[in-house]
Amino acid sequence: MGGLQNKQHGHSRPLIFVFLNVGGKEFMSTSKNLEKSKYLKDLIKSNSESLEGKIALSINRDSNLFRQVLFYLRTGLIIPNDEEGVKQLLSEAKFYQCQEMVNALQIQLDKIRLSQQASTKMGLEFIDLKKMFDQDKSTYTLIKKTGDAVEAYSVVDYINVFSRDEYKDKRCEHRKNDCRCYYYPKLVLVPQQKHS
Repeated sequence: MGGLQNKQHGHSRPLIFVFLNVGGKEFMSTSKNLEKSKYLKDLIKSNSESLEGKIALSINRDSNLFRQVLFYLRTGLIIPNDEEGVKQLLSEAKFYQCQEMVNALQIQLDKIRLSQQASTKMGLEFIDLKKMFDQDKSTYTLIKKTGDAVEAYSVVDYINVFSRDEYKDKRCEHRKNDCRCYYYPKLVLVPQQKHS
């Protein structure tokens, strides 16, 4: 079998490039990255007679979810942090028989559910700022207490403000001058009356 040789730790192992077509999108990785998935490892093994250290595979699955599976196989990191996204990715991790990823996603899903239960028990309500100002809008009042003084404000809107104060002369991790990291939501408030 051809291919580049990986000579780490005193032994030689061929480096096999795997080209995947998943849901009509093209991906490329090495067999070493993909072997953390039992499904992909078996698929690679059954196609290992290919020429010059290259294997081409086609899988009829969702390409966006596969991109996240591949990201996990390469980095060990999970992208989604919402319940629906984690559930979808958990289903894919089970399909690809990646037990380590299944375990990590199950832990993430449990954390999300515990957080939701705690929020419900505490009587917390989370309001999406974009939906806060819809047509059938409710009115929101913000109360500010400083010592004995109480100030009330009507919340009339929100804006996104560009500010690089937090980063000073540095750039954010995305290394862009006009990145979304530099935008912060700010509430637009109208003072009501002061109570003491």
